[in-house]
Amino acid sequence: MVLITRQGIAICNEMISTAATESAREEILGFVCGLTNVLTMNASTEMNDSQIKQLKDWFVEMKTIRPNDFKIQMNEALLLFGLEQLDDAVALITQIPDDDLSEANQILLINNRAMINLLSGNEGPDPVIQSISRAIKEYGPKSDLLDTRALAYLKKEECDKAIQDLLQATLFESQQGLYHLHLAWAHHCHDDRDSARIAMETAEKNGLKMGKLGDQDSAMYESLQQWLNN
Repeated sequence: MVLITRQGIAICNEMISTAATESAREEILGFVCGLTNVLTMNASTEMNDSQIKQLKDWFVEMKTIRPNDFKIQMNEALLLFGLEQLDDAVALITQIPDDDLSEANQILLINNRAMINLLSGNEGPDPVIQSISRAIKEYGPKSDLLDTRALAYLKKEECDKAIQDLLQATLFESQQGLYHLHLAWAHHCHDDRDSARIAMETAEKNGLKMGKLGDQDSAMYESLQQWLNN
């Protein structure tokens, strides 16, 4: 995940505004808008209103240049979700076409669509579990899919199933400790402090940092720390 900050927006703006040619400008814009999982987290504190507008304007411009670019469409939905414009995020990610996508992008779309629907409250956990379970059957137990399904299980307080998924997901930790944070939360669901503490310590060893978490994961982290310290 890439955290877009005020400093980052300022640097990007300088690069885009001083691009020597239109093709260079397009290349830089495409890089900014097409980064894998570019996500604005804690936007209200990380960016001011003018910078949020600037980032949105870049997406509008890129969509006129590359109207069928999957990554740009996906990342705009993630941007809206990060800005807590949930209805717009759900509407956008729902209308992204899923034909002619590579397997990797099919998985990305299924997972992010399920995640946005779950965390926005647009769908309950059961439809999300069904969608992710179909994807796992078709594509195999990918870590992102297992993590999302585990969060849906936790919404239902099905702790054992969540732990089972997260133990698999954490075999190939690729999100700087995020899966281990979720595993600690699953152990919290079971009131297992020892296992939760081990998972939290592993998360931090893998690079988990409070300042790089989104609002919901930050709240989870803080709750876990309070629980573990009591």
